This record gives sequence, structure tokens and C-alpha cells, in this order.
Amino acid sequence: MGEEIVVNIKPKENNLKTYLAWLVIAATCALVALAGGFALGKSGQLPVPPKSGGEATTSAVQTGWVALEKDSFSIQYPKDWQAKEHSAGEIPGARLTNPGGSVEFWLKVDRPYQFAQEQKDKQTGKKGSTINVDGRDSATAEFSYESGGFFLIIEAPATNNKLKVTFWAIAANEDYKKTALDIISSFKTKAQGSPEQK
Repeated sequence: MGEEIVVNIKPKENNLKTYLAWLVIAATCALVALAGGFALGKSGQLPVPPKSGGEATTSAVQTGWVALEKDSFSIQYPKDWQAKEHSAGEIPGARLTNPGGSVEFWLKVDRPYQFAQEQKDKQTGKKGSTINVDGRDSATAEFSYESGGFFLIIEAPATNNKLKVTFWAIAANEDYKKTALDIISSFKTKAQGSPEQK
């Protein structure tokens, strides 16, 4: 007796449709996750504090600005600037910098600036004015340069309850000068005391 041979002539099942369906489902899930993550990232975006030696907060009045808050002062600056408080051995104050300018200030002291002859030769003008800093009329000396840049010295006088503050600002152009003056105008003294303590 011979062996019986069974031949399966049934057509093979086409798995391509199954794989294609799973591939479409996976791609749809990936797109939904990507779009959801992008939307969440945009709506939940938090300001990144600048690298600084001080404590930056987002309590600043202007949008896109942060504040350096210390026991004796606060100052606001754009978030693309960096702030660093003077170290313990230096005169109290801070330095705020950006590639287009800088603002540095010192509490309780005069900081007259001596120009080198080369700097004097490149100056195209000097003008004096006053600006309001921390509720005080503050003397301003503005030096302009051939390059279009500026150097400013601003002195806020001591009062019965506010410390003397001297600012130096460097600005590459008019826009940075305006930003530097806005930073300086945001300065607030927190220290209390008599003028003798200044």
C-alpha cells in the first residue's frame, strides 16, 4: 500500500496587509506623540535663568527680563544678559554683561574713571545730564566714540535711607545704550540707615 501524500494547494495568507496596518498605526501614534510634545513644550516653556553669580528671579516688571535680588539692592536686566555679584573681598555691587554692552556698579563709593590717552583720542564728544535712579536725580557723564559706542558714568547720591551708587556702562551702539540706561534705572536700594553708614 502506498503512502498518501497531501498537498496543500490553499493560497498563502498575505501578511503584507497586516504589517501595513500595524505600520500605519505606529506612524500615527508617533505623529500624535510628537505633536503633543511640541505643543506641551511651547505652552509650558519656562524662562531659563542666566548663568550668574547671583540669584535671578522672574519678578522683573518687563517681559523677558529677570531680577538680581540681594539684601541691599535689586536690579533688573534682560534675560540674555549675565549677572555676577562682586566677590566677598570686593566693594559690594555687581556686573551685568552682554556681547553688546555691560553695566557695573558699586555701592557706597565713588569710582571716578581715568581715561588713557588712546581712549581720549577716540572720543568724539562728552555730554552731561541727569537720570532718575531709585527715586534720585543722578548725574550722568556720557562719552561717545568714533566707533559709535558709548561709555557712561552715573552717580546716584546717598540720601537718608539710600546708599550711594556709582555705575559704569559700556554700549556698542544706541540700542545697547538704551538697554544699559533701562537696567540702571531699574536699580533699587534695599538698605536702610543714616548717611554716616553710607
